[in-house]
Amino acid sequence: MGRLLAAVRNDSVEMNVAMNHANGAFTLHAGMPVRQLSAVDFRTALGHCDVVLSSPGMTTLVEASQAGRPYVPLPPQNWSQVLICRHLAGRSEQSLWPFLTGPYDHIAEAAPEAEKAVAVQEINRRLGRDDGYLTRYAQLARHAVGNPRTPDVGAPFGGAHEVAAVVAADLAARRSADELTTEATAS
Repeated sequence: MGRLLAAVRNDSVEMNVAMNHANGAFTLHAGMPVRQLSAVDFRTALGHCDVVLSSPGMTTLVEASQAGRPYVPLPPQNWSQVLICRHLAGRSEQSLWPFLTGPYDHIAEAAPEAEKAVAVQEINRRLGRDDGYLTRYAQLARHAVGNPRTPDVGAPFGGAHEVAAVVAADLAARRSADELTTEATAS
């Protein structure tokens, strides 16, 4: 994550790095100072930023959307974030969203959750060492920062559980369409 943030960083803009105050359970090394914020402090900081760069967690997306703040996604960190990226790739005009979903396309949705979690981690390790991926991500992210958009999560949501329901419905519709295509091909 730190290499991505450093690649996107542009000296003409100030970048502040913050993360949830996780009682010391998680750390982020970004090559610059990182503040740990409580939920209240995060919402306050969100109100003062021009653009949010974050992995696509539902809560952050909802908060950025509710605050009317433009959002630029970092790569997904887990399977649920891959699903969120897929959902938003279909709702956004930013080419960064589909770019982020591509590396995870070969993960079978029907696989057990533990296998999907391991697959996402392995892909992220590989991408973290891929200078070509890093360069392309930085280009797309800088373009997104220069053309910021508030995330379109589908409606004005009051919480992450509502976003999850929309993503689940979207996936169910895609699965049904895939099954119909498979049945038609088999006939």
